[in-house]
Amino acid sequence: PITITGTSSYSQNFSTGLGDLKLPVLNVAINQFYLFKPATGVRQGLLENITVNTGLNLNNYVQTNEGELFTKAMFDKMQTGLKNNIGLGTNTTIAKYFTFSINANIDNALTTKTLTRTYNPVTNLVDEIYNKEIAGFSSFSTGASLQTVLYGQKNFKKDSKIVAIRHMMTPQIGFNYSPDFSAENFGYYTKFSNSRGELTQYSIFDNGIVGTPNSGLVQSLSIAINNNLEMKVRSKKDSTGVKKIKIFESLNFTTNYNFAAPQYKWSIFNFTGQTNLFDKLNLNTSLALEPYQIIFAPGSDEGIRTENFGRFSVQGFNAQLSYPLNNETFNGKEKPDLSKKYNKKGEIRNENYFFDDDNYARFTQPWTLNINAQGKKK
Repeated sequence: PITITGTSSYSQNFSTGLGDLKLPVLNVAINQFYLFKPATGVRQGLLENITVNTGLNLNNYVQTNEGELFTKAMFDKMQTGLKNNIGLGTNTTIAKYFTFSINANIDNALTTKTLTRTYNPVTNLVDEIYNKEIAGFSSFSTGASLQTVLYGQKNFKKDSKIVAIRHMMTPQIGFNYSPDFSAENFGYYTKFSNSRGELTQYSIFDNGIVGTPNSGLVQSLSIAINNNLEMKVRSKKDSTGVKKIKIFESLNFTTNYNFAAPQYKWSIFNFTGQTNLFDKLNLNTSLALEPYQIIFAPGSDEGIRTENFGRFSVQGFNAQLSYPLNNETFNGKEKPDLSKKYNKKGEIRNENYFFDDDNYARFTQPWTLNINAQGKKK
């Protein structure tokens, strides 16, 4: 099935008189489908599991003033962009316990405006000139990953309060590749001389409505480890005699190593965690570690990143607590039986109510209140 949507919009800043006009914006979305789906039976192997996600976006945008609306001057400034994205993915099982996945992403774009930047020595500013010409670009990225699930369980003695502790770990390793589309042979990027005579790179699609192709070669190894830790304890309140407690709903670690980077090949080490305390209190945490040593000059608050790997420092820490309150928190899960308290029953706008002796309608109103507390460190 294909879904087609179209919109138009106009917004204006009355203080400046400038308005943003989008006329029209057209989106065509095609539902995910299998490229080599078998006529019968279950899909098997990489080929039969290939999925395709694609769509088309047409956008017309201009920033103009009231006096130029729907005039030649407005249409001369209007940018028209057409963009198509194709996402491919597939997976299969290797040696029964490993899931191998491959993905690719392709972007194709056309636009009616390109950008030329030049340094103006008279004004000491960078002039930006928009050229009326049809130009486009194609870019792509691809990746592959391998993951599995490991289980570990510790069982305790029958007379122990704790029945068992289970640890589920999902390690994943992947490789991502994207060419350097800022290379001269693609023609998507060029250079101009700035005020100091230095060559500064920019894309001819900068400030456009179709975006710009990625710059910089990517050949990165991604590492991710997801953890789940649960405990079973004996409970007389539970009908099964056992209650499950989540020690950590999730405890995750991610990082990347870019082989193509000239320096600082390791990315930030990120840790995230989520768990519930006392059944209701939700705790979310995140920690970012800088893997390279940061040194500070005497009396300076700004650090200098070095190539000395392994001298970790905290770049950010966040902890958030949330506790939900609702009408069931104080009244219990059972709804009060108003028929036992009030004798009169009637109807207001097709809804049934109970009435007290003064003919006031009585009812219970569901409500929810979330209390959040957050702490950050950077």
